[in-house]
Amino acid sequence: MSNFILSIETKQLLERLMKVEVGELITYKEMTEIIGRDVRNNGSGIMYSARRKALNDCQIVFITITNEGLKRASDEEIANSGASVIHKIRRASHKGKKILHSVNDFGKLSNKSKIRHNASASFLGAIDLMTQPKKIVALEERVKKESNSITVTKTLELFTK
Repeated sequence: MSNFILSIETKQLLERLMKVEVGELITYKEMTEIIGRDVRNNGSGIMYSARRKALNDCQIVFITITNEGLKRASDEEIANSGASVIHKIRRASHKGKKILHSVNDFGKLSNKSKIRHNASASFLGAIDLMTQPKKIVALEERVKKESNSITVTKTLELFTK
């Protein structure tokens, strides 16, 4: 637990977020009224802090409903949220590889930079491989077969075949 002290506004918003029921929406308008700042502009940091505190301390998850507010996620929504995270990671790894491939003169890099470049490219390549849709389907099938989550070792075995 950190020694970070929450602002009064963050505490006030957190108190309200803690009362939101599963499936209930708290609007941007209501959150703005609670803290006295527009949570979509200069009050966004307060909203993010309260939301993060709810997640970290109480395992309460909120999902963004575009142009409306935050909805407290159900267990079903939480369980299915991993797919969008994997998609974001895949996009980020593609972007990272593009950036790395933009080095104009690899030979002029310092040895340390060459090592870091190649290690990063290898790592991003592995992420790309592991987040391919067909690999995700294979992993889901393996989990289904095992009727439970599987170990990291068993997961990695799927990507070496």
